[in-house]
Amino acid sequence: MRKEPYGLATVRFTQNKELDRLREQASRMLSVTPESFVVVYSTRGFVVVPATSVMGLKAGGELYAKAVDRFFKEYLMCFIGDPKLKAYDDATLEGLRAETNVRTAILFDVEQTVDRSKVGFS
Repeated sequence: MRKEPYGLATVRFTQNKELDRLREQASRMLSVTPESFVVVYSTRGFVVVPATSVMGLKAGGELYAKAVDRFFKEYLMCFIGDPKLKAYDDATLEGLRAETNVRTAILFDVEQTVDRSKVGFS
């Protein structure tokens, strides 16, 4: 992984067998939604690449990736992601998991905390 400007990184995949397995997984993910992403990890950290980019990648090829913090910032701002894949509690998450035929799912519960001393509340 090589760091690029603007929080991007370049990721190189070199092993054909692992790349084939990754492409197979990306294909399954893309059958659920075109807004699928792959988290890539190395000794230098984690980055995120679109699953669609992985599908056309050749061994030794490079992809541009986003740092995890930048990816989730854009995700939470709703710039990326599939609005059809939403869950509000454990029950709807389990229903969505079963409907999409995936092994695991994660629910992010994000709340804004307000420092009341700074907004005039006592």
